[in-house]
Amino acid sequence: MNEALRETGTFEQEATRLRQLKDALDLANADAKSAESAYKDQCQTVLDLMDAQGISATKIPGVASLSVTAKDVAVAEDWQQIYDWALENQMLHIFQRRLSSTAVDELAGQGIEIPGIGHMHTKTLNVRKA
Repeated sequence: MNEALRETGTFEQEATRLRQLKDALDLANADAKSAESAYKDQCQTVLDLMDAQGISATKIPGVASLSVTAKDVAVAEDWQQIYDWALENQMLHIFQRRLSSTAVDELAGQGIEIPGIGHMHTKTLNVRKA
């Protein structure tokens, strides 16, 4: 360590401030994760209510504009079948850390069915200021 920093205590002060900021950041991240979880739960509650009432979009003046987006998502049901097919057909671009929905959808649009893939219907709630 630089002797000048040690003598003036500047390094210790700066390291202390750095630790304080890191602790504050850790706390903010924990709060954000908690808020994100609560937000997702509330989105599901509102989606369920909208589904039960047959509503796909609504606006509540001064509160929010809500709309539902629905789509089908490829879901791997048999990875071995998918790997075998992708290798045989030289279609390795369908893989990311998960199936590439875009690549799978493009192939499906061409009438190419990949063994081992099912589809899951998902809905997301879009929330905007009213």
